[in-house]
Amino acid sequence: MRAWWFLFKRELSLGASMTFPVWISAMIAVVLGGLSVYLAYQFQSGMLSQLWLIIIYLHLFGPAVYLLLSFRRDYQRSPLWLQLPLPAWKLLLAKYAAAFTELMAGLVTSTILFLWVHSVEKKGAAWLSGDQSLDSLMPDADKQAQFMIDLLRGSGSAAASILAFVLTAFAIASLLVLPYLLAYAWTPRFGRWRWFMAILAVGAALFVEFIFEMTPIYSFLAKWGYVGSFLDEALYLGEIAWISLNVAVILYICAWLVDRKVEV
Repeated sequence: MRAWWFLFKRELSLGASMTFPVWISAMIAVVLGGLSVYLAYQFQSGMLSQLWLIIIYLHLFGPAVYLLLSFRRDYQRSPLWLQLPLPAWKLLLAKYAAAFTELMAGLVTSTILFLWVHSVEKKGAAWLSGDQSLDSLMPDADKQAQFMIDLLRGSGSAAASILAFVLTAFAIASLLVLPYLLAYAWTPRFGRWRWFMAILAVGAALFVEFIFEMTPIYSFLAKWGYVGSFLDEALYLGEIAWISLNVAVILYICAWLVDRKVEV
């Protein structure tokens, strides 16, 4: 456990070196937050709320960017990384745990700034709307702000939606990491065609899964335990379990590839 904890801290420190040190990231967040609140007080147009909503949704791709950069960095140091006295699943788990930490830190910061800016704009936006209701002026911002407030109050459906958001982010990341590892594993077999074959294999698997998810069998297996909505679609506990299973299977395949000494 101590070796894994050391590797996890190493991932966090190297992750910071890929972007900015923690203190610089905190300073950027403070400056952007202060500027956003100032502009919200000045103009109260609702646009800053929408901007921070977009930033929150962009976090869906955060783990994918982090993991690909991390694997690219380790490719340059692959002998050292592959010779660590840990099984592949622990090596990968350290990367995923670091990506999760980065994701949650970003989400918490962005959510706080969104709620702050939205509360400022909502108080002053009524004079802009005239006879138009505030709901029609900022529909998405109002809806998402209420959702986040419900989450803070302990709403189970809101918590399930956040879980689906995080799982979706890591599903996207895993679907990009898998062809990366496959390409390097297939280098001796396919040579310069390795990337095409890796993308083709993952694309074919996704197509088969898409067809399966259109069948009544999938509806029977996954669409149970309604808990709310996610991205304006009904969300079920069965679907959360299905996404979790997909991520677990991809992680297992990635760990198997790394155990075979794929040079990531």
